[in-house]
Amino acid sequence: MAATILKIQTGEFGLSLTDPAKSVADAVLSDYDDFSCQLTSGAVTASQNIDTEDVPATFCDVATENLVPQTSSYVVAISMLQDADIASGLAQFCYDNDATEVWFYLGLASASSPKAIGSLYISPTDFGGEAKIVLTSDQSWPIIGKPEIEFGITADV
Repeated sequence: MAATILKIQTGEFGLSLTDPAKSVADAVLSDYDDFSCQLTSGAVTASQNIDTEDVPATFCDVATENLVPQTSSYVVAISMLQDADIASGLAQFCYDNDATEVWFYLGLASASSPKAIGSLYISPTDFGGEAKIVLTSDQSWPIIGKPEIEFGITADV
């Protein structure tokens, strides 16, 4: 397969307090509160989880440690422009719904795949910062379970 390049030209990001109850293939931004224009970066990030299992020494072998893979965990990681000056912005949504399960939509190509949906626990964004610069905030919210991801629908090249 030839190399491909993916750039987010017109990404989409939304949150909802109610489950839109759609598959990722049928998910659309209009089912969520749209916060796309506040994001400067958005990603679903996976973390590999590995447990270890100690095997004691025997008369014939030294003690060993076996690696036991576990299901990965996921977060939605965003960077955003702070919007505390807006009454119904992303900052207020997160502040008002601290520790609440919310549903997310992250589209990397404006209304088509690739896109991801799922639920996560929200927490407040940063409030304030240095004087005379554009205020930003970086957030990482744990996804509940495994997100649904629709990868590209374009044929392999």
